[in-house]
Amino acid sequence: MTKIRRLSVNQVNTPQPFYILANPIFASMKKSATKKQKPSKRGVGSHSSSKSNPSKLTRKSDTKAKTSSQIISPLKIITRGFAGAHIENIIHLSNDIIISLGKDHKIQTINKSGCKALGYPQKKIIGENWFDRFVTPSMRMSALKSLQKLFSGEEDSMGYIVIPIINKKEEEHLIEWECLALKDSEDSTQGILLSGRDITQQKLVEKELIQSEWDMALAQKIARLGSWVYNMSTHEIRMSNETHRIFETNPQAFQGTYKDFLKLIHPDDRQRVEASHQESFRTGKGHQIEYRIPLLNGAERIIYEESKVYLDDLDNPLKARGIVQDITERKQAEEKLKLYQEQLLHAEKLSSMGKLSASIAHEINNPLFGIRNVLERTKMCVPLEEADERFIDMAISETDRIAKLTRRLNKFFSPTRENKEPVQINRVLEEIALLTQKELADRGICLQTHYSDALPEVSAVPGQIKQVALNLFQNAMDAIPETGGEISLRTYHQNSHLYFTVEDNGIGMNEETRRDIFEPFFTTKSKAGGTGLGLWVTQSIVQSHGGILEVETQHGKGTSFTVSLPIP
Repeated sequence: MTKIRRLSVNQVNTPQPFYILANPIFASMKKSATKKQKPSKRGVGSHSSSKSNPSKLTRKSDTKAKTSSQIISPLKIITRGFAGAHIENIIHLSNDIIISLGKDHKIQTINKSGCKALGYPQKKIIGENWFDRFVTPSMRMSALKSLQKLFSGEEDSMGYIVIPIINKKEEEHLIEWECLALKDSEDSTQGILLSGRDITQQKLVEKELIQSEWDMALAQKIARLGSWVYNMSTHEIRMSNETHRIFETNPQAFQGTYKDFLKLIHPDDRQRVEASHQESFRTGKGHQIEYRIPLLNGAERIIYEESKVYLDDLDNPLKARGIVQDITERKQAEEKLKLYQEQLLHAEKLSSMGKLSASIAHEINNPLFGIRNVLERTKMCVPLEEADERFIDMAISETDRIAKLTRRLNKFFSPTRENKEPVQINRVLEEIALLTQKELADRGICLQTHYSDALPEVSAVPGQIKQVALNLFQNAMDAIPETGGEISLRTYHQNSHLYFTVEDNGIGMNEETRRDIFEPFFTTKSKAGGTGLGLWVTQSIVQSHGGILEVETQHGKGTSFTVSLPIP
């Protein structure tokens, strides 16, 4: 915005003051003093007189006054003749909107930029009431009140003020104005001069920038993802608000140096992180690293960091930009998933041993029963010496011990007897989804959930129900190809039973495979991929809870497992 300054020039043939703009291209805002006003009969700057030809002297003095009158600019002196000839063109060519208003608030003059801004030719604007015609209706009273001191003569000028205008297309534009009172020779205000600059686009950009910053901050907060910028020449590092939150630092208290940043890292990881940074800076390549940071409460967070190095024209490292993400919960979930998988593998091994023990018990019990009968018969029918009878009793006792051992093996084969308690199936499925979210993302699998809001609880052994859900979910993931797919979890209840379904759009099964999936040791996976006991154990657990496990499948289109459990 061009700042306006007022300067009076006390000259005989220029009774009104001139108005000088601080910008040197503007010499004066008034031209009528020389263009319209007749020269005075008394010369300026001449103290001599002549009796022979007073008219010639007067005309000569007038000419001298015109050429010697000067307008004083802050940067240079411009003769009045130059200013009078070019001031109108200068105002006309100005990119700023220049308008003069009379005391009646009507427009007296307007330049080309003003006409363009309003969308009307000059003849349609001159004489119109500025406030009633072109100021936004909601701002008319406020704008008039703001400029009232200029109209009343209480003030000579006013700093920047924003008054919106309405153009011919009914479009509203924000204009930043600087205002100056127009005064006559008696210092009486005759109107005001407005010089304005359209800041609509600027304000729009500022608003979008602020919104973008808010959106970025919100996105970082939701994703727990912060950012930082490191200036290698000054060793200063600037962190986003979310980074400060992750590291639990005070933005005002943080010194903002690279060394201070390193101090935030766990002492056992600090040297490794610094070595990775230095290697990244040396090679000009970014890096990826995980490390821990200690918190104020004594706990720790696990941080994933990724950075990129920017080089100057000589390929020297100039600055680095990086992101940090709090992956503590993800790591904890991965550990839980690993634990669940280990427990599942352990359960499969136990099931395998149980199946073997059941088979052994069945094979041993029959001949063992025959041996015991023979021994009992011998003791009853054959006369024996006391020592021989004692040996027979020992043999019978050993067969009884073997029988007890087989019964123990049968008990080991049965599912573990644990206390049942109320279980919320929705919560179980949510935990499974949380535990597997990283694997789902890595494999390009989309998870859809459709949980019933009013789902009753079931009486079950929590660990066993989790094992059932995890096993079905793992099978669904294994059935989806590497190109990705979709898994759907659904819960509902009907009559006296609760249902939850695990559905995938994977490879599906043919009829022959579907018939055998619940058989122990049957598997379609490689030998390293499974033992063939997962679905067998799953069905055994469901049945022990009084429920049913059903499957629907179509080869090449997917599979759906539905578990039904009785509602107490």
